[in-house]
Amino acid sequence: PPPVFKGSKMQLSKMLCRVTLLSASMWWLSYAEDEESNSRKSYDFERDVGGIPNDTTEETLRHNTATFTGFLKSDASYSSLYFANKTYHFYPGVYGRDIVDFHMYINGTLRFHRPDVIEAVPDTIVMDEKDTREIGRPWPCIFIEHSQDLIFSSPDPGSRYHEGGSGKNYNDESFIDTEYGKANRGVIDGHGSEFWGVPVVGYIQLREFRPDLLLMQYTSNVLIEYLIFQDSPRWTLHLDVDNLVVRYSSVVARRTYGDGHSGADMTASNTDGIDLFGTNVHVHDVDIWNQDDCIAVKDTASNMLFERIHGSGIGLVIGSIGETAVSNITFRDSFLYKPYKGIYMKFRTEEGAGLIENVLYENITILESQQWGIWIGPAQQVDQFNMLGPPPFPCNAQLCSLCWPSVPMSTCKGHPASQFKNITLRNINIYNKKGSPGVIIGSDSAPIDGIIFDNVVVSKDIPPAYQNLDRNKMFPGLVRPVDDKYVSPFKVGLYYSVVLFVALSFATLIALGIARCFNVKTGRLSPMQQGQESALQEGGQEDTRITSHKRKVLALVLGSIAIVLLIHHFMSYEEISREEQPQYFSCEGVVGGVATGTTWPVPSCFNYKA
Repeated sequence: PPPVFKGSKMQLSKMLCRVTLLSASMWWLSYAEDEESNSRKSYDFERDVGGIPNDTTEETLRHNTATFTGFLKSDASYSSLYFANKTYHFYPGVYGRDIVDFHMYINGTLRFHRPDVIEAVPDTIVMDEKDTREIGRPWPCIFIEHSQDLIFSSPDPGSRYHEGGSGKNYNDESFIDTEYGKANRGVIDGHGSEFWGVPVVGYIQLREFRPDLLLMQYTSNVLIEYLIFQDSPRWTLHLDVDNLVVRYSSVVARRTYGDGHSGADMTASNTDGIDLFGTNVHVHDVDIWNQDDCIAVKDTASNMLFERIHGSGIGLVIGSIGETAVSNITFRDSFLYKPYKGIYMKFRTEEGAGLIENVLYENITILESQQWGIWIGPAQQVDQFNMLGPPPFPCNAQLCSLCWPSVPMSTCKGHPASQFKNITLRNINIYNKKGSPGVIIGSDSAPIDGIIFDNVVVSKDIPPAYQNLDRNKMFPGLVRPVDDKYVSPFKVGLYYSVVLFVALSFATLIALGIARCFNVKTGRLSPMQQGQESALQEGGQEDTRITSHKRKVLALVLGSIAIVLLIHHFMSYEEISREEQPQYFSCEGVVGGVATGTTWPVPSCFNYKA
């Protein structure tokens, strides 16, 4: 008789996931072995295709974009394309379709620039609700669809492992390159600062109508390795791919050299690191420093393994998920440095019913999380809006406000229909958190069902091993220089001065309103009052009037500053209170929550089992 598997459904799903990933790895091994025996055409982008290096004129930008696209359409299948150690400049819109067995090797830099007019992909264009203008998705920098058997890499990165008779083959998944940052890796640079623009102002101008750096959809059997993806205008790697391996690569999107994520850095909004749809995915030995989700598992994803990830952004994320099911996802052996959120699972919108199940986070270290170490519940974000529509009020939300809980009357509630099932967090260490340990929010109608915290420990002290870390070693992508003409210490100071001026002006209006409510004389005098003032002046009391007027102005200014400081103090108090709070800020809508081992603190809606 056939053998009977006696484990749980969770164990069975993990086993199937590992078997699938092993099969994918074996496919790559056999593919690499067969490659040498197959004839393949090799092209140099400059010599054979006609690309022009080191030139940023508009004519060259258009020429290189058209030339690259033309090659992908006509000659890419069963060929290899090499980019020399030079910088090649493009506009977004490099496009390829129906490509089979194509390798691209980058030794230099592919750099993209913002065109005068950002065009949308034709198939995505629809009219807005008032039929007054077209909206759609802008052309990604590189867009490939309906293709298979692709490799994106640097020229022969594995050759250095054959030196000295080591016999290691870089196509062997059993070999782990712990020093991939020392390899000569090519760069794909989205030149994001041209799209981010002046902090805040740039976002108001373009909102989300910014290109992804690399988009692949309806594609299978892809290997991405030994590359640096820098300053994507929006999402960096947007991959709807089955049978995918991403390894030994870096993602970096930042506006300053700061050790963390300043307000200026965070204006590089929605610069997700790796967004993944599809199935059978293995991402390992990758470092990501960005201003949004480091890794985001998206709708319909299944059978994905992430390991040895170094991240600094908004953490290791599943979501936001809509009306689809996501299952068999594992994150393990990873390190998060000063993330806004650490572990983050989320559903979006109140419509429909989604499912996130069979998830394992294991051996994860979170150092100095800035907001929440763990978040399981609704997506904390602004209300949805189209790419070209007016930006929404930041505190608006369908489920959970971005302003919650700092701003009064902001709300956060569990999804009424979507559900988490069979979620395990094991050996999670959160050191020196700046906010609360976390938030766990389900709903009465769709509770979180079967969640285990095994050795999930929050500690104030930072172990010696994590003190004085070498960021460039942990994040090799940070060796890339910051190139942002809109952000410098002087300009950042200027921006903050403008913000302070606006805040004081707003506070002055409030102070004037309060003054009028209490009948304080701040406006122009009536004719009768003017006569009285004249009499006072004739009586030699002009100095007294001037002194009284100055006092009123001074009181108005001080009142305005007091209002600004009061608001700042209230919001800071909320942050400080969360930092000092040892317990999880919210724990509700949970069924079958269990804490085991050395877990501390135990969430209030969990049961502890020794």
